[in-house]
Amino acid sequence: MQNTLFILILVLSLTVYIKSDDAFAQIKSALYNFQNSINIEQSQADLRYKEDTAFCAKSIQTAQDTLANRTKDVNDITAHIKFVQNEITQTSNDKASRTARIQTNNATLERFKKERCENNLNYIKSLREHKSSIEIMKLLRGDLETYFTNWLKNPLEAKKIKSGAFIEKMTRFAHLFDEEHRNIFIQLVSSIKSMGADVKELNAKTNNYTTTRARNSTEIGTKHLDNNRSELLKLSSPEVVEAREYVIQLRTKTLAMIDALITHLEHSRKKLSEDEMLANEHFADYQASMLKENEYLTSKIVEDDKLLLSLNVELKTSQGQLARREALRVEAEENLKAIKKTCQEKEDYYVRENARRKNELSITATAINTYNGIVSKIQSRIASRVNSNISGEKYKSTDINEKHVVEYKDSVHSGLDNNNKIRNEVAY
Repeated sequence: MQNTLFILILVLSLTVYIKSDDAFAQIKSALYNFQNSINIEQSQADLRYKEDTAFCAKSIQTAQDTLANRTKDVNDITAHIKFVQNEITQTSNDKASRTARIQTNNATLERFKKERCENNLNYIKSLREHKSSIEIMKLLRGDLETYFTNWLKNPLEAKKIKSGAFIEKMTRFAHLFDEEHRNIFIQLVSSIKSMGADVKELNAKTNNYTTTRARNSTEIGTKHLDNNRSELLKLSSPEVVEAREYVIQLRTKTLAMIDALITHLEHSRKKLSEDEMLANEHFADYQASMLKENEYLTSKIVEDDKLLLSLNVELKTSQGQLARREALRVEAEENLKAIKKTCQEKEDYYVRENARRKNELSITATAINTYNGIVSKIQSRIASRVNSNISGEKYKSTDINEKHVVEYKDSVHSGLDNNNKIRNEVAY
């Protein structure tokens, strides 16, 4: 390229030189103008490069800030979506837990209702048994009072009391007694069975009673304090009198046992009613508490449904925002890449053009040096010709590129006017 440019400049120089007297000045001016234009272009390129560098730095920073902000927007909405999804999961779990709690409460209430029904039936049954047993005991007491009254009026005509039916009925109600009163009941049954004995049997029982009653083993038999006889002698009395005392005592004892059993049954019935009432109150309180809890849970489930609806709407909206923000983030990323690419292209163009201008300046400098050398030789040759014409000597081009002289003319030395005329015919 250097050789081509050099030849071009040389040809142009010769052409101008041949056609104009100001050829040398014009060629020199053209070369220096060309060199100056390259320097001006370089200065302008440096200025543009400086401006482009500042513009690119600012544009890249702005694009980077935009990308960072949009990336943050994407991260924020992503985190918000995750939060909303967690809220939806938690709220759904709360709703499921509350729904299950209501179902458990309802099942528990149904079970307790059945138990209360069973307990109430048992209570009614037990209450009926208490009432029946009390009635039986009162009827028995009346029968015994009649029996003892009749016996005391006419002991010789007294008949045995029919106790079989009573014993059979009361045996069915024996579970109503505690251990203490069960023993009393057993004694009562035994006493009733012994009733109706004739006077001789009662007298024998009376003898046995008076022999041992209120004495310990050492007081029974000989050496009694108030009697020197071997035994305590009974008082002389008719057998009827002795049996009467026994029956009176038996009546007292029997009626006392019946009264004790009736009192126990009445207290037990009262306690049974109190326990049943207390159990009903407890169940009523528990049921009210359970229903109140269910009402509260139901209201919370309604709130959960509203919250879930709101959260799902928010989730859908946030997902739409995520898509838009992601698109904006991608756009910012592509914009940053485009700006960097453009700035890199400017950088590459500046470096490439700098290399071109540097090369052109180098070639131009070489051309100027070459031109100056050519001009110097031409001036030297012209001076030699002029001197030859003046002295009348034949022109010889020994040192001034004589090989380039196409043809020598004898008339060249004839004079300056003629020399100016034919100069253009000399080829270089």
